[in-house]
Amino acid sequence: MTATATATEKAMVGQPAPDFDMGSTKNIKALNENVKLSDYAGKWLVLLFYPLDFTFVCPTELTTFSDRFADFQGINADIIGVSTDSVYSHRAWLQTPRDKGGVEGLKFPLGARCRSFRQTPAFSMQG
Repeated sequence: MTATATATEKAMVGQPAPDFDMGSTKNIKALNENVKLSDYAGKWLVLLFYPLDFTFVCPTELTTFSDRFADFQGINADIIGVSTDSVYSHRAWLQTPRDKGGVEGLKFPLGARCRSFRQTPAFSMQG
């Protein structure tokens, strides 16, 4: 499963983001439930991009957002963590205890394979 966005749309500051569809850990057992921007209609959505699972810095940011998840919900916002890793890697990391470098207990899903964001003009990091 790879992330997709409509190539004719372009992400612009202050405008609604183009829709996307990517594999996720929403259903951690089956790993068969994608996340889409349209799933969060009427809410704010934080896309929390990070480079890789099982790195020494990323758990700190992700778990800090998770620890404050109720605050985000209180302002009608949700969070998706996004990286280039597969849903299988995400599941393994989510099942690894925090004291072992994992993110067990994370309160929001992780989206997989965001390489397509970089290859899609809508989410291009270039000017």
